[in-house]
Amino acid sequence: FIPSVSTIKIFNVAGELIQTIEHDDGFGEEAWGSTTGNDYMLTRFAQNVIPGVYIYYVESHVPGHEGESATGKCVIIK
Repeated sequence: FIPSVSTIKIFNVAGELIQTIEHDDGFGEEAWGSTTGNDYMLTRFAQNVIPGVYIYYVESHVPGHEGESATGKCVIIK
């Protein structure tokens, strides 16, 4: 579950920031870019994301829960 308003940061296993996503649609899901925006699964340097393990960090901006955060791992398989 992703807070309705939050910042999502994705890092590679070396700790390098790959992408920052500002989530504010009010739902608990977020896509990594879009095909219409030509940024689907791209790094912050507009490079294709490679398959592997990534670390995510989610920080809430919901009133009353500002600053609460969670981390975890995700896997990209292509």
